[in-house]
Amino acid sequence: DAASSPSKQSSGSAQSSPLPARCGREKQRYDESGVRLTAGCVVRRGEEVLMISSSKDSEKFIIPKGGWETDETVEEAAMRETLEESGVRVILGPMIGWFDCQTHQVSKDGKLKQKGTKLCAFRAECEEEMDMWAEGERKRVWMTKGDAVARCRHAYMVAIIEKAFEGA
Repeated sequence: DAASSPSKQSSGSAQSSPLPARCGREKQRYDESGVRLTAGCVVRRGEEVLMISSSKDSEKFIIPKGGWETDETVEEAAMRETLEESGVRVILGPMIGWFDCQTHQVSKDGKLKQKGTKLCAFRAECEEEMDMWAEGERKRVWMTKGDAVARCRHAYMVAIIEKAFEGA
């Protein structure tokens, strides 16, 4: 399994990261209807794509992404979130597009509720991999596009990964 080989997978120490992760939602951006706005990257290194373990299930993988805050551009948010979550500095490429990201959560009373965000995704190239990063408890794994699609936690991200490889 390529995803579990030592050269393909690493974890960083969150203890002494040079960049702490931002916390809280007081600076979070929302659209006019109250949907949370997020930004992220599909990072490529040759024919491989960067995936990180989900914070909810460490055996499922996602692209690095997170909240777009009021004191930054959407491009800065995408690069910051990628660095915080994966320890990878990127050279940002073109925007892939805006995506409606619908997920489902079970509430405390056991009812299924829909939760959504809007994600602005960018193509990016790996510039540097850090040994330590803010969310170093996450696994950082370089996968083929096929493996990334197969192991992706969310169906909406599969479409984003596929689109990132179109015409590239």
